[in-house]
Amino acid sequence: MQKNKVTTYLLYAFGEIILVMIGILLALEVNNWNEQQQKREFESRSLVEIYNSLKSDSARISQWIMPRLNNKKKGINAIGQLLEDRMNYPGDSVFMQAYYLFDERMQVSINYGPFEALKGNGLDKISSPEVRYWLIDLYESLFPRQIDFIKLNIEATEPVIQDAQRALFKPVAFKGENGNYNTYTLPKSKNILTEELFIELFRAEQRRAEELDRRTRTMMEAIQKSLAFLRGYFQEQGIEFEIKTVKEVGIRGLLQDSTSLTNR
Repeated sequence: MQKNKVTTYLLYAFGEIILVMIGILLALEVNNWNEQQQKREFESRSLVEIYNSLKSDSARISQWIMPRLNNKKKGINAIGQLLEDRMNYPGDSVFMQAYYLFDERMQVSINYGPFEALKGNGLDKISSPEVRYWLIDLYESLFPRQIDFIKLNIEATEPVIQDAQRALFKPVAFKGENGNYNTYTLPKSKNILTEELFIELFRAEQRRAEELDRRTRTMMEAIQKSLAFLRGYFQEQGIEFEIKTVKEVGIRGLLQDSTSLTNR
């Protein structure tokens, strides 16, 4: 009888141990599932933020940078036509209208915030190596390289532009109908179109516009490809990504001066 009691006790104890182990395994499984869910939610949220940031960058470039760049190219074409035709000075109004377009300034920028936030929390939280490498190449190689090329071009052409503008132009004050004086910039000489310094200025602005156009188009192409790539990944993973934002262009898109800062 004593032997039966011992056997029963051992079986009961063994059963208790099994139940405890099952409970622990279930708890670990639930905890692991929760961790995986949190990781997936973080990945989804981070990638959607990057997606929306790229959409804002695209909108800002297309709505603010490209129109200004197109104006600059129109001014360059107009001035170039005057130089090619060897025309006499067409008058202050006609010349300065072309020159103000020619002298258009703009600054290209990319929002790195969402990518830097992701990087700060660990890029390894992105489960797809392909997505991870794509973002690294985009934000740590392609974008910085294009912006650096733009900055280098500005640094190379700025001394010529500044020296020429100081030598060739002067501020002139005109009294308006309301009695207030307005200051305008006009050429010092009506022979400006024949001056070698102005031709150097024209070539410098032309190089600047060409470089800005080339680099901006490269970035826009990369942005569009990245948006398509992320959309495909979202659809594959069942991630909702069409999130409504306050403004597609963001707050900087509301401030026109944010994209027309002088490059001088």
